[in-house]
Amino acid sequence: MILKKDICVLVLCFMMVGSVYAIPKDVEIYVRNTNASYVNRGMCSLAFDVIAYDALDNIESIDFTVTMKDKNGKLIDRDQVTADEFNFVGGKTYGRFFIEGEKACDAFGENLNISKAIVKHNDGAKSEDIVKTQKLKVDDFKPMKIVIGGK
Repeated sequence: MILKKDICVLVLCFMMVGSVYAIPKDVEIYVRNTNASYVNRGMCSLAFDVIAYDALDNIESIDFTVTMKDKNGKLIDRDQVTADEFNFVGGKTYGRFFIEGEKACDAFGENLNISKAIVKHNDGAKSEDIVKTQKLKVDDFKPMKIVIGGK
């Protein structure tokens, strides 16, 4: 009887420890396109911010599997990119990733599809696909419209 209680307590402890280190169910991570620029000699760069409104200091990296398509659905390019430098400021988590190259120039103003976003943890917790768990959301950032001459 005592052995059964010990085993139950042990199993319960393992379950609690495992859930503590994974990204909590109610936490959402947002991705936004912040910049698109022509770099040099036909090379372009698309910059994306990754933001969580919680301090997720156990994130080591997020590997994104992406496709870029034009408005008609024609494939422009596929890529795998990584956000691996995160800052923790004011209880929030900030990171960044880039898509760069000649094909990125063709993707200006087009669609980015993120099919996988695998979060790797620095504390040994199991990796998690935040697309599959629906924790990855779009922060549909709209830059300001610039008007010259006050019109």
